[in-house]
Amino acid sequence: MDQQAGGFYELRFKTQFLESKANAFQDMFAAIMSKVYPGDFMPCRPWGSIGDRKSDGYLKSERTLFQVYAPDELKLAETIKKIVTDFTDALPYWRDYFDTWAFVHNASAGLPPDVIAKLLELEKINAPLKLVHWGYEELLLRFRRLPMEALRSLYGYPPPSADNKKQSEARRKLKLAQEIVRGGKHSDAIREMTEALTIARDEKNEEEEVEILVALSILSSDQRGRGDKQHYFEQAEKKADKLKASAARAIYFRARASALEKRQDLPGAEEAYKAALRCCAEPEDEKGNLAVQACVVRSSFVHFLCNEKRIDEARPILAECEEYARQHRETEDGELLQAALGAGIHFSFEAGDEVGAIQRINELEQSATTSRLADRIGGELVNIANRLSHREAHRAALAAAEASVRLGQRAFELSPNFLVGALYAEAMVIAKARNDDETALAKAEAILDLCNSPDDAPIKYAVQHLVAELRRVSGDSQTAVDLAKKAFSTAKGRPEDIAFSKCALARALNDNGQTEEALKHVKEAWVLAYPADIPPEGAVQILSQITNYASQLAGC
Repeated sequence: MDQQAGGFYELRFKTQFLESKANAFQDMFAAIMSKVYPGDFMPCRPWGSIGDRKSDGYLKSERTLFQVYAPDELKLAETIKKIVTDFTDALPYWRDYFDTWAFVHNASAGLPPDVIAKLLELEKINAPLKLVHWGYEELLLRFRRLPMEALRSLYGYPPPSADNKKQSEARRKLKLAQEIVRGGKHSDAIREMTEALTIARDEKNEEEEVEILVALSILSSDQRGRGDKQHYFEQAEKKADKLKASAARAIYFRARASALEKRQDLPGAEEAYKAALRCCAEPEDEKGNLAVQACVVRSSFVHFLCNEKRIDEARPILAECEEYARQHRETEDGELLQAALGAGIHFSFEAGDEVGAIQRINELEQSATTSRLADRIGGELVNIANRLSHREAHRAALAAAEASVRLGQRAFELSPNFLVGALYAEAMVIAKARNDDETALAKAEAILDLCNSPDDAPIKYAVQHLVAELRRVSGDSQTAVDLAKKAFSTAKGRPEDIAFSKCALARALNDNGQTEEALKHVKEAWVLAYPADIPPEGAVQILSQITNYASQLAGC
């Protein structure tokens, strides 16, 4: 969001805060909180003769009960009476559900000292309950977390700035796509960017064309079948000299580094990261884009250095990256801090500091201040849990998986399918640790009962394989075969996914004494996986199974 748009929305909020009274103020409060905490904040309205039970809203994730008071003129005696009455009357109905009681008011200059003293007195009497007050500054902090989409729904579009009037349709679409990405709708964003690319080309604006191609390259994911990363970057590379703005060139070099890493040109990738940082060291622009880009580049560079085991070189870069991100927690809707902490978790693992990784995992979880962020960060923690588990950092992996489950519970109304995936990740992490198969099995079997939606089919398929594997390890080979066959019968998607399913079935069959059939399945898995460019460790696993089963049959 540009400075003018931000200023416009904050002015609208301030005007509404100062002018709204009574029910209008409560409506404003409920509207903003519902947007900041979708699926988490629950507004409360009077209902018939029972009223509102002295609650104007409840924030489930933080166990906070709100009481709103916005008179035309705040008077001391009436305000104190209101606080005492509403807090005391709320206790019989809500005590089991809240740890914090928040008095929301419209006193722009702050509350009188006697009112604050009464809040402190009630807090002392009712410990461990916390009593807090929210005024303009407290609400403004939450308001600033709103994405552009929510701001537009509350206040409409800002008037066009001089820059926006000059801005092309292609650039406007690119900015809209970047907002859509923050909402987690990556495919929609790619469609918007593709339209922007067509417009830029029709208008023969080569600088915008390259910027959009770079953005498409960064957003695309070959693994998730989203866009064509290499294709977009190769097109951008041909016209990279058209980029003039330092921030745009920094983004280009970051994309170049990623492309070169994929090609295993590591010296070239390192030079691209350094070129991106040199761009960020140029004179700063008014919007602070270079400082933000520098933080993003450093987080990616830390991952690169950690992959190369160059921990001492990564350390000072990470320190600078995390310092800036922690000072700018709200920037880019929290994505900056998420990227920095992700790099820090990777660094901690490579440095052998599992405690440091867990601390950063906890910090990442705590940064999810809204349901939308809980959904996004929870997804990242699932990925972190899987990577750490694969690298046998089991304590940190479990911490990440458990955090993802907690965030999945907070984001349930916004994204109900995510919780099932987080629970699967937790069960998988426990299973891979191989120190509590009974718990892993119980958790995995419980997940099957939760997979009731068609959207849960991929998770259900994965859980069936996990249960089969745990049954196999426990010695229940026939049940393992039955479950593996059931999972294989529903296998769909990419050839490597079907190959994985065949390998799992082969392991169960071999343990059940059906080695000849196991060999048949694992050979078919190799035929499927070989052209699919699977990771080297996957190829080794399949070939090892083939060798193992063939040797067993030869010895018969």
